[in-house]
Amino acid sequence: MSAAIARPLTGDRRTRTLLIANAAFAAVSALACLLAVASPALLLPDAGAGADFYAEAYAARQLPLSAAILLLVATGRRRGLLPLLAVSAVAQLGDALLGITHGNPGMTIGATVGTALHLAGARRLGRAERSGVIRSVPPRTVHVE
Repeated sequence: MSAAIARPLTGDRRTRTLLIANAAFAAVSALACLLAVASPALLLPDAGAGADFYAEAYAARQLPLSAAILLLVATGRRRGLLPLLAVSAVAQLGDALLGITHGNPGMTIGATVGTALHLAGARRLGRAERSGVIRSVPPRTVHVE
């Protein structure tokens, strides 16, 4: 029987820290969307008839993005992480614009922070990859008897 053991991303401390911060933000975003599904009024001060739909649509988008970021960072995989962070930044930018449009300062600020963090992570990861500072280490296989 074999078990794969993930090794962390190798590279400089600043890149690792930024990727961990991205993973933490993804976890907070996932928690926020679960709270919104449970009680839309928690995140939408003027929760109206469409609040349940909004919360479910948010979860349909955010949970897979958050899960993918968390998985890639936790397992030390970088393949796909840069475009995933870029897509997540665009989604957060959309949320920030919605927050502005609907006068929701919490959504605006949170999503703006998410946009900046995901863009910074993608930029840093791209630079680190191009310079050879960071690389994804494949899991090593350990045979268990």
